[in-house]
Amino acid sequence: MTARYVDTHCHLASPRFAADREAVIRECVAAGVDMIEAAGTLESARAGVALARRHPQIRASAGVHPTGAATLDEASWLELAALARSGEVVGIGETGLDYYWRDTPREVQKKWFLRHIELAMELEKTLVVHARDSVRDVLEMLAPRLRDGLKAVWHCFTASKRDIAGALDFAIGHNLHLGIGGLATFADRKTLREHLSLIPDRLLLLETDSPYLVPRPKNSDRNDPRGVIRVAEALAELRGAAPEEIAGITAENARRLF
Repeated sequence: MTARYVDTHCHLASPRFAADREAVIRECVAAGVDMIEAAGTLESARAGVALARRHPQIRASAGVHPTGAATLDEASWLELAALARSGEVVGIGETGLDYYWRDTPREVQKKWFLRHIELAMELEKTLVVHARDSVRDVLEMLAPRLRDGLKAVWHCFTASKRDIAGALDFAIGHNLHLGIGGLATFADRKTLREHLSLIPDRLLLLETDSPYLVPRPKNSDRNDPRGVIRVAEALAELRGAAPEEIAGITAENARRLF
C-alpha cells in the first residue's frame, strides 16, 4: 500500500455498489485511497477476495459479523478459514459481539468470536473487531489474547459515556488499534469527539464503513472510501494537526498493522 490514505474498513461488495462498483474503485484510487474490504458474511468474504485479486489497491478480510454468527457451522467455517489463508486476506473479521440486535444469542456470538480470535492468532493476521453495546464483554475476551500478541483493530471505535474512558485506557494499555470513521464528523457525538484527541498516534486508523456512516456535512446517502479524506480533516481539527499529518500517520499504521 502506497496511497496517501488507507480506508481500513469498507464494504464495496455491498449491493449498494452493484451498479457502479468498478467506477467507484477507480475514483477512490485516483483520489489516493487504498482500501481494505471488510467481510461480514461468507459470501462477502468470497467477494472481497475476488475484488482484491482484481485490484492491487484493495486487500480483504475474512469473517462473519456477530449478527450472522448463527449461520456458521463447521463446514462453512472450514471454507472461511481457507479463504482467510489467501494471500489477499490481511484481516480476520469483522467479528465480535453485537448486543444491540437481539436475534443471535450471546453465547453463539461468543463461541464464534473466540473461533475468529484463534484463527487470527494462528495465521498471525489482524483481528477486525465489532463491538456494539457489548464493550465490556468484548474487551474481557480480547485481553488475554492481546497480552499474548494478538494484533487487532476496534472497528468504528465508540462507547457510551460510562465506558469510553476505560475503553480508551484499555486500548492504550493493550496496543489495540482504533478505527475512526464518519462518527468523528457528527457534532452530536460529543463524548466520542472529546476523546479522539487522546488516542496515541500509534493506534490511530481511518475507515469509512462505507456505504454506511456518511461523513458530515452529508452530501450523499451513500458513503465510499473517499470519505476517509473528510474523516482525516475532522480528526486534524480535533487534534490540532494538519490533515496531511493525520493521513500520513494513519496510512503508515495501516501498512504496519495489515
